Amino acid sequence: MKLKSSGLSSWSRANGHGSLRGAAASADEEPGPCEFLSLEDIRDAMTTLRPHERDILELAYFERLSYREIAARLSLSEKTTGTRLFRARARLKRPLEVSYQRRLANFRG
Repeated sequence: MKLKSSGLSSWSRANGHGSLRGAAASADEEPGPCEFLSLEDIRDAMTTLRPHERDILELAYFERLSYREIAARLSLSEKTTGTRLFRARARLKRPLEVSYQRRLANFRG
């Protein structure tokens, strides 16, 4: 699987994390996921998904296709495309949270 950094940034922005190169957390805040999660973490999390979930996320975030374009490419309705993206993102959330918590624990010492 080949990930493009621009796609990763799109994924991050779409999930409310801002830029992956965002400013470091202030002194009274712990760093957020964008300061800890690496491209390797994203790749590892993607391997936990089913092939069709991985494919639809890659089309949406790494190839930056619209729901309509994804639906046409995969012979799905736009509604099904949206549902599958929702479910794939939900399944991706847990392994990313685990990676984040592991890195945060290492940061805290």
